[in-house]
Amino acid sequence: MGRKSKSSVTVYQPDLDGDNGEDGEADLTMDDVEVSQLTSGTTSSRNTSPQNHEVETLSDPFLHTNDMLSIFDGPGKFRMYYSAYLCCAQKDLSSFGLPFHAMLEKIGFKIFLPPRDLVITGPMYENMARALEERCNGKIIIVLSCNYLDSEECLFLTYFARVLDPDARYRNLIPVQIDKEIGDVPSVLKGMSIIRYNQAFRLGWLKQKLIDAIAA
Repeated sequence: MGRKSKSSVTVYQPDLDGDNGEDGEADLTMDDVEVSQLTSGTTSSRNTSPQNHEVETLSDPFLHTNDMLSIFDGPGKFRMYYSAYLCCAQKDLSSFGLPFHAMLEKIGFKIFLPPRDLVITGPMYENMARALEERCNGKIIIVLSCNYLDSEECLFLTYFARVLDPDARYRNLIPVQIDKEIGDVPSVLKGMSIIRYNQAFRLGWLKQKLIDAIAA
């Protein structure tokens, strides 16, 4: 299937002011409620409530600075942990990735976004892979768009995330499709549950689908 250079559908933008759309569309923000309350009752080995993403003191206060992956890490003493890693093609970053990231963090999740969080030292792909595995516990939100297949970074992270969770036991890969036609989806994503952004938005299911997927 051929690729398209432009989005085939209009992507609803997150409403960060908390107002509904003109046509009564459900807004994409959450009430000011703790994520721990929203996700109570879910079975998960992770605690994704915001207070658990503060920097954590390491047992070795003299840890080398090359272990720092996030700009929020302290000078050799602290590590920042995240609910998930947001994988978004560079071409989609301004139009979708940044407002989507802001929406997720307004809900209460701490989301790793490379342009903001990644320490720019050493091999970039190696640091991205380490950040995904060590700081996000392998959990990744993959934005599927017309630009996704052209992004080497996104493809690399998708395959690496699947290696970390080969049988999807931990449901670490969260594909979010924002374009109607995106070309050939990588084989590692076939058979997985995909959140269809526009459809879920119109039906008012998007908020809960994202919360359930990230907190799983």
